[in-house]
Amino acid sequence: MAAPLWLPDLFGWKPASRKSSATCTRLFGRALAPNIADVGSVPSLQLAGHVYDALGVVRETTRALEDSAEVNKASGTLLERAVEKDMAAALPALDGGRVWMVTHQGTASRYAQFEHLNALQRLFEEQPALRATLDRDYQVSTDVYVGVAHPDDAMARPFLHAAISCKWTIRSDRVQNVRHEFATLVRNRRGRLPHLVLVTAEPLPKRLISIARGTGEVDTVYHLMFDELDAAVAAMASAEQRAVWAEMVEQRRLRPYSALARDLVLS
Repeated sequence: MAAPLWLPDLFGWKPASRKSSATCTRLFGRALAPNIADVGSVPSLQLAGHVYDALGVVRETTRALEDSAEVNKASGTLLERAVEKDMAAALPALDGGRVWMVTHQGTASRYAQFEHLNALQRLFEEQPALRATLDRDYQVSTDVYVGVAHPDDAMARPFLHAAISCKWTIRSDRVQNVRHEFATLVRNRRGRLPHLVLVTAEPLPKRLISIARGTGEVDTVYHLMFDELDAAVAAMASAEQRAVWAEMVEQRRLRPYSALARDLVLS
């Protein structure tokens, strides 16, 4: 259940901010911070640093990755492609009886349970007053789609088996985006609901539980360095952070990324 082999290639160290420079120098010996850490949070820096040490991410290695929307988008795209590649290889190997279709492109309306969303979207575009009144958009997209081809009709739309949201880290705005995206799929499906899961490298348990808890918008959060962060939390986290981590694990709201493919083929 260790981190995937490709993950350390996405890790690196970023220059500390002016406010965090002294803290980072005290923690890491240089004014650098792990590129998954929130430089404004000492616990985030400590846990991320512990994970990086466990994974052998060289402290002198720097990458120009700062905590900004642009950089998180770039990191997220790399993560999407890595997850897409993993699932495209793992799912057929685990279950060759279904034709798996994995992609990070398109919208949910390409799949059987959601093809009617195209008509709704056209109606909204033709009727601005309706769009303004209901304040909705039916072009629902996620980061990675796992589809299953129709077994008897090659021309039929594939069934959406899972929607995988990939978030390099978690901040409040990203959590709300995931909830909105998945809640729209829940409300508007015609047929069985796909698995709705989140993959992340967020190091702070209190951030993770902001999406792991809930009323069903997200089935499970899969963590990319589950074992390494589990050890870091046990070694240095506060009692509150340890309690939050234990709750997520015991309730099966947080699981190792290595379990994702098998969890998908078993249901």
